[in-house]
Formats: sequence, C-alpha cells, structure tokens
Amino acid sequence: MKNLIITILLTSSLFAFSQSDSVTLDKKIKTALANENYAEAAKLKKTKEIHIAIKVALANEDYAEAAKLKKSLPKDNALVLAAIKEALKNEDYAEAARLKRTLNGNNSEIKKEVIVIPSSNSLSPEFMNQVYLVYNNELTQLERQTGEIKTQTSASPWHAKSTSYYFIKGVTSSIQIDSKSHFMLKLGKGVDPSDMYKLIRIPAHKRKDGRYIPYYTASSASFAGTSSHKVENDNVAITFKKISSDNVYSIYEIIPTASLSQGEYAFMYINKLFAFKI
Repeated sequence: MKNLIITILLTSSLFAFSQSDSVTLDKKIKTALANENYAEAAKLKKTKEIHIAIKVALANEDYAEAAKLKKSLPKDNALVLAAIKEALKNEDYAEAARLKRTLNGNNSEIKKEVIVIPSSNSLSPEFMNQVYLVYNNELTQLERQTGEIKTQTSASPWHAKSTSYYFIKGVTSSIQIDSKSHFMLKLGKGVDPSDMYKLIRIPAHKRKDGRYIPYYTASSASFAGTSSHKVENDNVAITFKKISSDNVYSIYEIIPTASLSQGEYAFMYINKLFAFKI
C-alpha cells in the first residue's frame, strides 16, 4: 500500500507532464549554451538525466529509489508550476500547497503565474450539523453544549414577569479564538443554513453558575392583562459560502461580516450551541 501511494504521488504531481517536457528541456539547454550560461545548461542536463532515472526506477518498481531521485531534482519553477496545475486539476490541494512551497521566490516565471490554492476546499467536517473553527487550514471543534431551559420569575402585587433562558454550563467558554476567524459547516444537500443557524453574542451577567441566553419573556399586570414575546438576542451578521457539494452533502464556510469584539458567543441550532469566546 505504501508503495502504491508513493507511485501515485510521483505520477500525479510530476510525470503527467515530464514526457512532453523532454523536448522543452532540450531547447532550454540549447538556449543556455547559446547564451554561454553553462551553469544553467548543466542544471537542466542534470534535471533531464534524473527524470530518465526516475522512469527507469518506476519501470523496475524501485519506488524508494524513485522517491530519492525525485528529492534530488533541481528546483525548476516551470516544472513545479506545471505540477501545481496538474495537482489542482486533480483537486489534490495538499500536494499543490506542498509544491507551491518549493518554488524559488526570485524566479520571474512566478510573477507571470497567479496560483490560487483553495484554503478550505480540501477540508471536510467529520460530522453533519456541527460548526467547526477553521484555523491554520485545519478544523477544530468548538465547545458543544445543549441548552437547558430555565425560567426566572419576578412578581409584585401589581405585576409579574418571567423570562425563559437557554442555560449552558460554565461562566466562560473553554475555546478562545481570533476575532477574524472563519467557521465551517456540513449539511444535507438542499438545506439552507441561514434558516437553521445564527450566531449570537451571549449577554454578560454576574451569575457564577453558567451562561444564560434569553429566548422568551412573559409579563402580566393587573391593569393591562398579559403579554408575551420572543426575545431578540444580539445576533451577529454572518454569511454562508458554499465551497463544495456532492449528491449527499454541501459544505459551507461561515464568515462573520465584521471582526468580532471581545466577549462570549455561540452558534445556535435549535437548542444546540457551539460556543467560543474572543
């Protein structure tokens, strides 16, 4: 299995273009010699020889030798750029990112090419309906809580008021993130995330047993009857960007429209909360 993986990496990121590059290398060698750039000609000649040696090693199924030879290749930005394009074509974003890091920064060919490697397309949340933090091109779980309904009532001879809350344990979240962070979510295909998820700023309070998110209040007065309404929390504006989809799932990046200020936050999905703090 390991040998198979090595073979795939070698062929997908390098040999999809190396055969046709043989003529190109010959032309580059001739141009370098004509310009009396003998060092460049020697480097190109070595590159061609190593390519041929790698092919021989692969034909003999000597994958360890092929991998060793590949590492010894001189960095040729034109070849690396072609390999990056091939990796992107195959949606192998990890390989494309690895190849991009090997580019020589002072080569003028880089300035002629604009290579955009998706930062999130290669990521896929493990579980559906859970909000993940995107950090350093990796997914991290937020603090997952189930809101417990609690009701607080106050009364006087002429007036009574009750407020229901979603209660979550802990006065502060164990997950602290950067104010400009993005998030990711996997849903069933055809589901609109904006109908299901919202990001709220949890109100500050002096209680020491946990965090309280008000959602419903009712009041009555002896002279005015009874009234009730759903509490409008401090919702944070967010956008959902679809980054991939198949016949079963759709994956969205969740992006707050502005940097988040210091405080406690949670994504809400019914009574499921994914909490964090800034």
